[in-house]
Amino acid sequence: MKLLWLPFENFPFADAAGVANGLVSRSVFLAALLTAVVRRLLSTAPGFLISATAPGSGKTLLALCLASLMSADMPDVLGVPEGVDENELSKLLLAKAINGSPILLMDNIASVFSSAALCGFLTSPVYEGRILGVSQTTRVPTNSLLVLTGNKPVIIGDLNRRLLRCELDPGMEAPHKRAFNLDPLEYCRGRRLDMVRAGLILLRAWHNAGSPTFTHDRTASFEAWSDTIRQCVIWIGRNDWLDVDDPVASIDAGFEADPDMRKLDALLRAWEAEFGAARQPVKALRPYAMDRDTELFDALDEIGAIERGELNPRRIGRWIEARAGRVVEGRRFVQDGSRSNTLLWRVEVLDQSECQHENGEFGEFGEFSTSYARNEKSYENENGNGLKQTHQTHQTHQNPPWRRPKGDGQ
Repeated sequence: MKLLWLPFENFPFADAAGVANGLVSRSVFLAALLTAVVRRLLSTAPGFLISATAPGSGKTLLALCLASLMSADMPDVLGVPEGVDENELSKLLLAKAINGSPILLMDNIASVFSSAALCGFLTSPVYEGRILGVSQTTRVPTNSLLVLTGNKPVIIGDLNRRLLRCELDPGMEAPHKRAFNLDPLEYCRGRRLDMVRAGLILLRAWHNAGSPTFTHDRTASFEAWSDTIRQCVIWIGRNDWLDVDDPVASIDAGFEADPDMRKLDALLRAWEAEFGAARQPVKALRPYAMDRDTELFDALDEIGAIERGELNPRRIGRWIEARAGRVVEGRRFVQDGSRSNTLLWRVEVLDQSECQHENGEFGEFGEFSTSYARNEKSYENENGNGLKQTHQTHQTHQNPPWRRPKGDGQ
């Protein structure tokens, strides 16, 4: 453990949500190290977002250290400009998968970022698409490590549940001027085989200890990763070898920072305060669009449903319909019949046990609601380049080497 963590012990790992010692972020980066060591053996694995409060904090350096464990060659650093076209990103992902790139490093992503293409890439074991310039399709595995970096980027939508966040906060004005006695990247490149061996020893030790499990859930879409890497990180923390815990806890922080989730939470609370459990058409919101002293006005204004002082019922109706069934803080919108060809909506309040079932393993902001998950499992996207993304939430995984039974000759 000491050999593997030595080059990273001076990095300013920090956490949101009032956790001052960087417990979650440190857990995420240890999970990233162990994932890098065995990524080719896993059908799917979450991506990793390394975020910092200021340029020069070391986020790209950490990403390059991860890359050095997967390959002796320096990776291509991909810039992702703001407003990147999803079709172009899909082509890029397919090309990298065809080339067998061990790591996809997307550096300095935009301040507000979302991508359906990345969602499909992370949760699908195989990408299928048409090769550009040729009337031929190909199927390629997606077992590359995905790492994103950025200065406090806001991740919107479903990509949040597919990324584990590692936060850096140097707590100074010019972090790029810091000096260290050890160059982390040179250390990783020079001792690459020793570090890979150390990671495998930790995984094997966890397996020899009986593969202890510390959580009652499995990370949806990343079941094999959850059963091995996630549990091994928690096990290391329980043995006091490093101050770490469950890396999946970082997913809740991502959803909490998602402005779309905050808007939905505000509208659900304001709607419930005004209407209770009564079903209403969106047109019932019109008086509140003209009353600035109500919480409903603030929620509608934040969504952008008020135009020139009046409610746009079509916009708010579509907005609610797109988020129906999504649970936030125990509440969700439910369609409840219609009146005069107009849909009726009400806020449903779930008890704690229902919230756990609906939200899955990630808490209030985690896994999709039941109706949403059904659509997610059959997700298929056709892009301009003919790319198909096939999502398999539950799949059969081969046991990686460190999980084989003792006495098998390995």
